[in-house]
Amino acid sequence: MWEKVRRAARKAETSIHKRIDSFFPSDPTSPLELRHQILEHVEDNIEFDKGGPLFPYDEIRISFPGADENRRQLLNLAFVEERPIKDDIMALLHRHRCRMASEPTVIVQFAGDDEAGESYPPFRIDFSKRATAAARAVSAENKPQPRAVLTVVKGAAEPTTYDVTKKRTCIGRVKELFDVEGVIVRRNDLAFSDNDDQVNVTVGRAHATIVFDGQTRDFRVIDETSRYGTRIFREDRSIRVPPGGRGIALKDGDELYFGRACVKFDIPGTDEAHT
Repeated sequence: MWEKVRRAARKAETSIHKRIDSFFPSDPTSPLELRHQILEHVEDNIEFDKGGPLFPYDEIRISFPGADENRRQLLNLAFVEERPIKDDIMALLHRHRCRMASEPTVIVQFAGDDEAGESYPPFRIDFSKRATAAARAVSAENKPQPRAVLTVVKGAAEPTTYDVTKKRTCIGRVKELFDVEGVIVRRNDLAFSDNDDQVNVTVGRAHATIVFDGQTRDFRVIDETSRYGTRIFREDRSIRVPPGGRGIALKDGDELYFGRACVKFDIPGTDEAHT
């Protein structure tokens, strides 16, 4: 029974190819021949290592130059609609038992007459690899950190405006903190005055830290388990920052409340921070 089904499928496939090829009576390369050539290119790009056959590419881009509207429709019928070329490519890779990091994306595109010249081949095929997660992370880490500015709105602090240029920016009351043996344990970059002001007394000595995540390109505010807490006022609503943990990503224009003290967070030249 299954053999009859397979024979019927092959017969239908042959019929489709004949019908498509009949549209190209004067073309030296029929769609079926082009399909064979494309698959040969794919086969030639299979690599071998200790683990056996490997197809290291994530994207295959097949371009047909010099296609007028009629030819474009027929090629689309042959390689996209009737029998997607991707099906044959995947069958080929599986037949060779190729290892793949992921199933490749196959893109078929057509260029008009104005984009092609007489020397163009019947098709062009390009293989490309997407950046791995590790490579993307390294690339992101190597990008310069965007400039951010903290401006004191409420409370007495030094300085009143601070450029965030480090990956960690410490905020709290007093400039430096020491342990019982007199050893410095923390230096606040934005330091509120240690006085009896009703606003300043709500700022902890080690109140919060703003960190820059090079991979996500986020500035994040972390509450260092302060007594009066840290909140973000954004778009007419107040957001509590949970003590410890990863904190919350900041956006351009956020107002940060350290206790009752308020600091404006800005990223010059952009509408908002990356989230």
